[in-house]
Amino acid sequence: MAMKMDQDLFRNILIKIEEFEPGKFIDGSEFINKFESEYENIKDEYLNEHIKLAKEAGFIEAEFVKGIGDKSQLAFIKRLTFSGHQFISKIQDATTWNNIKKKVKEKGLEGSIDAIVRVAEKYIQKKLDE
Repeated sequence: MAMKMDQDLFRNILIKIEEFEPGKFIDGSEFINKFESEYENIKDEYLNEHIKLAKEAGFIEAEFVKGIGDKSQLAFIKRLTFSGHQFISKIQDATTWNNIKKKVKEKGLEGSIDAIVRVAEKYIQKKLDE
């Protein structure tokens, strides 16, 4: 099965990480429980892939451990990085987020975190200049 990045899930992962107590490792099962009400039938692997993307983007610190006798991996999320906090501050507001997604989609760049970051920066700058 191909994995396409879900921008809303990516954003929600970061927002939920921000809600956890600082300095506490977040294990995958505890984290998945936060998503069960919003995302019916979300697969652990799909969620873990988005967590890996957040780590690769430099927004979080996390470790992944293979399960015993199993192909799945457990995510242990350590914290949001400075870049993660900066990104969330730009996209946390739902109206702002929807405007940013719309602009990124218009440009045909859905799934590009770089595009989201750049559009968010321009959107925020425009708001500041008003």
